[in-house]
Amino acid sequence: MPTRVIVYLGVSTDKQADRGVGLDAQRAKAEADAALYDLVIVEVIVDAGESAKTLDRLGLQRALAMLKEKKRKPSW
Repeated sequence: MPTRVIVYLGVSTDKQADRGVGLDAQRAKAEADAALYDLVIVEVIVDAGESAKTLDRLGLQRALAMLKEKKRKPSW
């Protein structure tokens, strides 16, 4: 059975977010790695324009919550 993963993508500036700089490349790399290592992407979570100086980012908190929930009861 393939391993199921959450992909977290992010860019830290509004300029990068508006242009999509980096997000497409990150997504392509994640998808290529998933195919290479027989991983199933459960969800792709994107934080665009959020500073990496803090962990207080909506997408990151969602990803972490999903992982904690998976640890408590494997549902995905």
